[in-house]
Amino acid sequence: MLVCEDAPRPLPRPRLALGQPTTRRWSMERDLSAVADCGFDAVGLWNGKFRSRSRREVAKAVRRSGVSVSSLSWIGGFTHGDEFDRRQAWFEAAEAIKLAGEVGAKCVCVATGGNGCFTERHASHNLIPGTLRKLGAMAAEFDVSIAVQPLPGRLVRDSVVRSVSDTLKLLDRVGRPNVGMALPTLLMARNPSLVNRVHEFAHAVKLVKLADCRVRAGRGERRGQGQYPGNGSLPLTTLIHRLAECGYTGDYELDVWNRPAWEREDHTESLRRTVRWFADLHDEVH
Repeated sequence: MLVCEDAPRPLPRPRLALGQPTTRRWSMERDLSAVADCGFDAVGLWNGKFRSRSRREVAKAVRRSGVSVSSLSWIGGFTHGDEFDRRQAWFEAAEAIKLAGEVGAKCVCVATGGNGCFTERHASHNLIPGTLRKLGAMAAEFDVSIAVQPLPGRLVRDSVVRSVSDTLKLLDRVGRPNVGMALPTLLMARNPSLVNRVHEFAHAVKLVKLADCRVRAGRGERRGQGQYPGNGSLPLTTLIHRLAECGYTGDYELDVWNRPAWEREDHTESLRRTVRWFADLHDEVH
């Protein structure tokens, strides 16, 4: 059963960023211009948009635009393939961290992936924590955080980090203050009780990946694609208010994975509605 929305309370307004996967078919330049045009505070970079560009080219484009950056997504692949593949994954992770430092991104998101050719216990207890400690040490040099993202929905089978609980256990093994969690709100589709456990994990959240979805009443089953906030049935208002009450002051990043929506050329009105929805949550109640 999904939790009923709490009554609105006055909140300080955090930043809302446009995550680039939401506008999958738009160019890098169009995303950057849409931040101001639609009223966002920042952009969440996605390396799927600029794999053919050098780090310097991307950094130059962002700096020229004057747009702030919330995060860079994703790095990973540390358990896949052979030694060459893992070295390549490490190189790409290092480049992402350097780019994040150059553009002022607060964090780099990590999708840990599966255990690959290793046992799941070895991957989750030794290899991945060790890798994250090294990434955290490198990121600290650039004043950047590492945010581990548990994967919701069908992607859980491809990750050793499948839930908030998995992520917290992993972070305990890592033991670095600049290594935390990127929280996808779609996790509430499978686990509605998360909204009542915010006090248990708010301290670890570096970034909130914001999306909505429709959930089959009484069964906790997600229906269809991810939706723009306010178009589904997740208790997003309650989650956002409770995170603020627990002291979360980080960014929220619109992160909607929806193939039919990606086919549309113009997302402008949907983006503006999301900005208004987010602003309404933080208006003072009179």
